[in-house]
Amino acid sequence: MDVDDVIAVDDCEWLRIGVTPAILSSLMPTINGVAEKVHKEKGILLDRIQYVAYKIICSSFMLNVINETWDRRMLHMSGMVGSEDINEEEKEIKNKIVDKLKKMGGKDQLLMFITGPAGAGKSTAVEVAQHFCFEFIRAVGQHWDETTFLYTAMTGCAASLYGGGHIALSWLP
Repeated sequence: MDVDDVIAVDDCEWLRIGVTPAILSSLMPTINGVAEKVHKEKGILLDRIQYVAYKIICSSFMLNVINETWDRRMLHMSGMVGSEDINEEEKEIKNKIVDKLKKMGGKDQLLMFITGPAGAGKSTAVEVAQHFCFEFIRAVGQHWDETTFLYTAMTGCAASLYGGGHIALSWLP
C-alpha cells in the first residue's frame, strides 16, 4: 500500500468523521510528501529504518487525532434525533481510515523506544515526524501547542534537539 493512500480521502469523508480540512484535500500533507519536502528544504533524507519509525509516529499521530475528534463528535451528537443512522455510516468511514493507519503501524497509544549509536538519526526521524504532525494539524484546522504530541527522551540534551522534554519531567503537571 502506498503510504499516501491513507489520507487520500476526499473532503466529504473527512467532514463526515468530524475532521474539518482547513485547506483543499489536494494540499493535505502526506507522509511521503512531507518527507520529500523536508529533504528538499533541509537536506534531511531518511534512511529505510528512520522512515519506518517516521511512518509509525505519523500514522499513530493521525490515528490519535481521528479518535479524539470522533469521540468529541459522538459526545456532542449523543441524544440527537437520528444520530444512530448517521453514526453507523460515519463509523464505516472512520473504521476504513483507522484500518489503513493501523496497517501502516499506527498505534492507539504509541510508546516507542528508538535506540542507536550517536549519529544514527534517532532525533532526525522524530524531527521529520514532528514536522508532519504540525502540518497535518494545521491542515485539518486544529490547534497545535506543546501538548499536542509529547516528545520525550532519556536525556535533556537529546530531548532539546527536537523540542521535546526529559521523560521524567514530562509526567509532571
